[in-house]
Amino acid sequence: MDKDSQYPKGFLWGTATAAHQVEGDNNNQWTRWEQANAARLGREFRKSNWFIPELERFAKLGENPENYISGRSTDHYHRYEEDFKICQKLGFNSFRFSVEWSRIEPRPGEWSAPAIQHYKKYIKSMRAHGLEPVLTLFHFTTPTWFADRGGFLKRKNVRYFTRFCQKVIKEIAPDVNLVITINEPEVFASAGYLVGEWPPMARSKIQLLKVIFNLAHAHNITAPKLREINHEIKLSIATDSVNYYPGNKNPLTKLAVWVWRTIGDDFFLSRVRKNCDFIGVNYYFASRMFGFKFANGNKRLSDLGWDMRPMDINFVLKRLWKKYGLPLLITENGLADKYDKNRQWWLAETFASLEYALEQNVPILGYLHWSLLDNFEWARGAWPCFGLVGVDYNNDQRRVVRSSAHYYADYIKKHR
Repeated sequence: MDKDSQYPKGFLWGTATAAHQVEGDNNNQWTRWEQANAARLGREFRKSNWFIPELERFAKLGENPENYISGRSTDHYHRYEEDFKICQKLGFNSFRFSVEWSRIEPRPGEWSAPAIQHYKKYIKSMRAHGLEPVLTLFHFTTPTWFADRGGFLKRKNVRYFTRFCQKVIKEIAPDVNLVITINEPEVFASAGYLVGEWPPMARSKIQLLKVIFNLAHAHNITAPKLREINHEIKLSIATDSVNYYPGNKNPLTKLAVWVWRTIGDDFFLSRVRKNCDFIGVNYYFASRMFGFKFANGNKRLSDLGWDMRPMDINFVLKRLWKKYGLPLLITENGLADKYDKNRQWWLAETFASLEYALEQNVPILGYLHWSLLDNFEWARGAWPCFGLVGVDYNNDQRRVVRSSAHYYADYIKKHR
């Protein structure tokens, strides 16, 4: 460890993406859902985003149905060389990405040789630009044929996911050693099967639990099979971890915090921890509780109206380390900030918290900021801007490196 830095040797500095959010021209269950719901999402923009203080600033895009069609997105599928060069110039040494299942297996048991070749070239280019790959196998999207068979709602379908994962590790990424099998299982299950905001728009507690249990089963049966292929592989899931904290000393509030931490983190992690070599941590916000009610301070808000408490990542990391005893990799962390007003502050607060956690002997493997590029933010479409690099959709997706990205680069240079 450098005498002027708390960060250990080999610490991963970088950023993250997901295939459907950046590639463009995908054809999966999300693509189908977008096309069916774009007009409705445009009509409901104001109703669903009433809590955003500067709503009018984003209304033109938010009310436009085209905002909810991923289309070409950022065209990262064709422009990845350009994007990796940006990462290299910023001093990143790692890059998190996902492969698109629907490209690789467009029909059951039919493997696309061009797609496999593309992702092999993609990873080779990543390494050529000095970036250690962090591969995600499932980041919310599935082939339409898988969804039509019931997706992860049916236990018997897990075999298709395992088969896909084995194919990827064997043929596309045999030398990739950091792998996330499933991204944010809690978010995928709750948004799609409980609150009905994402496909398949179900509202069922029973279906929610089935999907959660099946995703845990998917990780647990897939992980050993991937280790048989690559003995050096390090596996995990990426959990969306919220810092629930009490707003008063009421015993009911303490109970509520415990309940929500259990639901948010422990319910899933406790079922997969034995098949994890580390924990992937996605952190975006904290939630203050008074009894079982949420009441954030909202002193500083992102473009999505989220109460920003970047420093609280320290509490999340310490809790997860204490409870599970596994090294931690920050696989996502960031904010929607189109005009780059708060991102440098967010980064500075986050890095101060990471330094403090490291001083407390919490083992952190790396920090991957979400996201490299402005991208397609699922049911909200393209208007929320999470990118260190802006994308001008009106000017052939031109890349614009934001000043906060240069701050991040300077910090890396000082602390690597």
